[in-house]
Amino acid sequence: MTGSRKELYRPLFDNPRRIYDILKRIEGYMRILAIAFIAVPAMLFCARAQMTDSIHFNKMNTVVAGVAVNHHQEDFDPKRDAAQDIQDAVVQAQKEQKHILIDVGGQWCIWCRMLDTLYIKNPDLSDYLYSHYVVVKVNFSKENKNSEVLSRFPQVSGFPHIFILDENGKLLHSQDTSELELPEGSSVKGHDKAKVFAFLKKWTHK
Repeated sequence: MTGSRKELYRPLFDNPRRIYDILKRIEGYMRILAIAFIAVPAMLFCARAQMTDSIHFNKMNTVVAGVAVNHHQEDFDPKRDAAQDIQDAVVQAQKEQKHILIDVGGQWCIWCRMLDTLYIKNPDLSDYLYSHYVVVKVNFSKENKNSEVLSRFPQVSGFPHIFILDENGKLLHSQDTSELELPEGSSVKGHDKAKVFAFLKKWTHK
């Protein structure tokens, strides 16, 4: 080492405590780098997984106001114009030669959310639903009971309730969804996938 360099580093050699402090700092930096080396890939993996789930969920979307055409379980919206939504559904159903499935319920309704969850958790079921039906959600809540629209259909005794219309808007069937629930005594509450599937297949446009 040249004389000038010796003079430059002399304060370090003359002060072991300072060298110790510097080494501790380096150790701290190395720990931070090690944590980042592990944490960053893990965070990216979680973000990618979350994005994949979001894409899968949002794959179910609507094209016409309030009319679910792909796979998205729309919320029951008291602000929607249910009459217009049904009218739009008729236009689409005639074009695509499908039946119309009207899902009556509300965000307050636990069983309504359970039915939505059944579709979300079973892509084959939701694929069938949106491939064969034009789906319209009609809200029923204290904010908006849609009394005028629902007066055109048979009386509803519980929620969710399903009406099946043909492509011209004519009522084909009124379905109490309690008949589609899992058997009494089941370990979990909810709707029976097999029953819902059979129901959908029965009323598909032929």
